[in-house]
Amino acid sequence: MSFVVEPRVMNVDLTSPGALPDDDAEAGPLNAGLAKLPLLPALLVVAVLLPEELYLQVGGLFLTLPRVLLLVAFPLLLVRTIRQATRPGFHASISDYAIFPLSIWMFLAVAVSQGFTRAMVGSSALILDFAGSYLVMRTIANEPGAAVAVARFMAGALAVAALLGPLDHLFGQYAIHRIGDMLTHLGRDLDPEFRHGLMRARGAQEHSILLGSISSFGAILSLSVFRGVPRWIAVICCLAGLFSAVSSAPILATLMGFGLLFFRRQTPHFPSRWLALGVTGGSVALLVFTLHPSPFAFIFQHFTLDPQTSWYRLVIWQVAGSLVLANPLFGIGLDDWAREAWMPSTVDSVWLRSAMMFGIVGSALIAVVVIGACSRPLRVSGREELPLAEQSLGVGLGIITFLIAYLGFTVHFWGCTWFMMGMFAGLRAHLGGLAADQPSLDDLDFTFADDEDA
Repeated sequence: MSFVVEPRVMNVDLTSPGALPDDDAEAGPLNAGLAKLPLLPALLVVAVLLPEELYLQVGGLFLTLPRVLLLVAFPLLLVRTIRQATRPGFHASISDYAIFPLSIWMFLAVAVSQGFTRAMVGSSALILDFAGSYLVMRTIANEPGAAVAVARFMAGALAVAALLGPLDHLFGQYAIHRIGDMLTHLGRDLDPEFRHGLMRARGAQEHSILLGSISSFGAILSLSVFRGVPRWIAVICCLAGLFSAVSSAPILATLMGFGLLFFRRQTPHFPSRWLALGVTGGSVALLVFTLHPSPFAFIFQHFTLDPQTSWYRLVIWQVAGSLVLANPLFGIGLDDWAREAWMPSTVDSVWLRSAMMFGIVGSALIAVVVIGACSRPLRVSGREELPLAEQSLGVGLGIITFLIAYLGFTVHFWGCTWFMMGMFAGLRAHLGGLAADQPSLDDLDFTFADDEDA
């Protein structure tokens, strides 16, 4: 009598249990997941990347296309969120627990510092942008390939958006914005900015640094979800947008992202690779902040490519940081802030700017949502593994999360990148829940061959 064990659908590499999927492993054809692409996430991706000139102004509220989309979809998102959260066996990430307290705090902080009306007009829009984008991605149906289909669509859209950057160099002006201004008659100042004698392209984005940021994210995402020729076409498009923006922080972040992908590829049998790397990096950061008399000066001088911008960012942290320390709980609100006459109003750090608007608590909660989305692992002990495409996507999203956290000290994310912070976090939290929902390895179908023959 022979004993046969027939598992259900298994996707486990027993030869190297600590290995992550190889970059050259088959992750499914490019068009295989298009039929699985959810409509709402796809519409949000397109709306976020469209030019800023396409907006409506109702009172003091600017209704951009993604905001209109999220407002219309809000009842559906609310129903999906409640249904998902009350589903038996729902596996929440840390970000799921933090997203609603963050939304409440963002509104409360502005209401305390500037009044209820300012919170309704300004803070509610920022909450809708970030939390709404998170929920759109978090509530994707648990269908095989849906998350990968969304990520591939997003990577392709980012590549196209990045490719609009070189057009500015070709025409010697902000071509997309110039067309938008001609259609809307906004009469904005569209004189090109230059750095080191090179024009800083914008494409369809609000600022050159935003074009550089989405190009950086697109390059990492494309390497994670595409294979073969489509991968390199998308990466080349993203790199074209990255360098056309002439923005040092996204360029450095992209190099770091490529290095992390290379590190992952070279250590397939080292399951604790990210823990070891995180402990090493955290130890170095701890030493810098405890031993160096001016840790931020050290970071800006050694981890930015332009000494002039590093000096300016340091001044911003010193001046604006003192305002935050004077109002640590609720911040100073959304409007202009006290500074020297020669200083512009821009604050080149999303973490510092968030602390100014919503207090240190609000800034910390944003970080908890972004980083906490990675709290659930992609591999759960005792459960079947996610398909290779989902695993590769999860690694790419983890690297993008790190880059957002890193860039956040020298870059302020607003506009399209503010939406994308929520979108990437929601998509990674979705993958973590998907991994926890995989069938248990104990659920095996045991049969006896002799019994079948009887």
